[in-house]
Amino acid sequence: MREAELEEILINNQFDFKAATQEFMEYINKDKDHYYEVDEKTVQLRWTDIEIRKHRLHNVSIYPDEPPQLETPDTQARPASPPLASPPVMASPPVMGEAPVMA
Repeated sequence: MREAELEEILINNQFDFKAATQEFMEYINKDKDHYYEVDEKTVQLRWTDIEIRKHRLHNVSIYPDEPPQLETPDTQARPASPPLASPPVMASPPVMGEAPVMA
């Protein structure tokens, strides 16, 4: 659930990692038994990890209580591209100052 909260905090802070880090530290340190410190780079790397798992790994939900998302146009299988035409073949190497001769 902390990932969902981190995502919400980042969105609310418009991805200002400095402000989001401060707010996230307040959130995770509500419990006075333990104190956790997080730096901006860690929050940024954690966000990157969330995004990779969320959007790149077949759009699988990263939150266990959410159902998997359906395929979207960007995750659906794409048809194979048609084969490329073969490039033109030169009959002989061009001579300096002359136009190349194509076969």
